[in-house]
Order: sequence, then C-alpha cells, then structure tokens
Amino acid sequence: MREKILDVTGKQCPIPVLRARKEIQKMEVGDVLVVMATDMGTKRDIPQFCDTAGHELISIDEVGLSLVFRIVKR
Repeated sequence: MREKILDVTGKQCPIPVLRARKEIQKMEVGDVLVVMATDMGTKRDIPQFCDTAGHELISIDEVGLSLVFRIVKR
C-alpha cells in the first residue's frame, strides 16, 4: 500500500474532484490518496465521487481551514 498526497488547496469546484480522479487512476488497488482541499464543496463532492467510482473514503478531517480526505482505491 502506497500513499499519495494531492494538494488542491485554493482550487474551486470541479478541479479538486477532477484532479483526484486523475490521480487515483494512476494508482494501484489498495493505495491511499490523501486529498487536501479548501473548497468546502469538496465535503459533498469527494464522498459522492467515491460512491460513484467505488472507492472507499476512510476519513474526512478538518485541519484549520482545510479538509483532508483519505481515499482507498478499490
């Protein structure tokens, strides 16, 4: 299992989800993508992306003004 960090802080919808989808396509099943975002819309969009694509969202944390998502590729 490898972990990849994707920093999309300062980017607005739909960029965070589009970049997450692009990154996760390059990863192996079981790898973890950590997405760091500041667009509060990602709190809705990233879980929706995971449900649609079949990936597992294992956590959402708020760190200051940022959101940190941990996604396992399935």
